[in-house]
Amino acid sequence: MRLTAACLRDACLREALLNHSQLQDTDLSRADLSYADLSRACLNGANLQAANLSGAICQDTQLRGADLRGTDLRNVNLNGADLNQARYNNLTQWPEQFKFQHCGAVGPGADLRGANLRGSDLRNLDLRGTQLAQANLKGARFNGARLDSLDRSLQHHLIRLLACPDPEVRRRAATGLVQLRRFDSVGALLLALGREPQPELQQQLRQAIIRLRNEPR
Repeated sequence: MRLTAACLRDACLREALLNHSQLQDTDLSRADLSYADLSRACLNGANLQAANLSGAICQDTQLRGADLRGTDLRNVNLNGADLNQARYNNLTQWPEQFKFQHCGAVGPGADLRGANLRGSDLRNLDLRGTQLAQANLKGARFNGARLDSLDRSLQHHLIRLLACPDPEVRRRAATGLVQLRRFDSVGALLLALGREPQPELQQQLRQAIIRLRNEPR
């Protein structure tokens, strides 16, 4: 079945046989896909926001870049599913014991160290606690993304330093903003404090930042 870029918003597809279907870029937001067979289907780029997929079969399903924010994925078979760059949030419900932070999907707490996110659209996503060290972020868009409050504070401080008459301070501020864009809070903080990054001080600051981020807000 080919339904590429179709609008199936709010559709009732409970227990539907959609295996091998072409559903890329399809709007399935708020659709009922509970217990549907989506095995080996292509849902790349599909909008599944607030959809109900509980109990569905998604074995070897292509979900690359799909929007899974608020999606109910409880008891879903995700064996072999491609979730790279799929987007989720704190309202997404995952199968029990599924390690969603390590599946390549993008959202709060995701481990994306070394991931290729070149040109990715990360606008308005919740990226708090996301690990992006060594990730390829060239051309990625972060407008409106929710970062750690510490990162936002650093960003505002560094922007203010760009107006400083001292050219050395302006250079450090500009370099610090680049470090922050690379999600290197430690390097950015050192530059904001007027210190060149040193391994021992980096480690001390990294531990302090981890403690700050783990404190309840």
